[in-house]
Amino acid sequence: MQPRDPLQPSIAACRTGAAKAGAPLCLDAAALFATGREVRIVHAGEVYLLRLTRQNKLILTK
Repeated sequence: MQPRDPLQPSIAACRTGAAKAGAPLCLDAAALFATGREVRIVHAGEVYLLRLTRQNKLILTK
């Protein structure tokens, strides 16, 4: 069996939206957090921090 691409998650193609044109991008959190428990996101010139907690929850802070 071939390993699945983390940038193309299934979960029924992100609840069937991924197959539609113009649908939002669907990413596997495992791909985002592959190198650690924090990801920096730049939006409108501001840097946000997306953290994965010990309880496996996501927290987004500015």
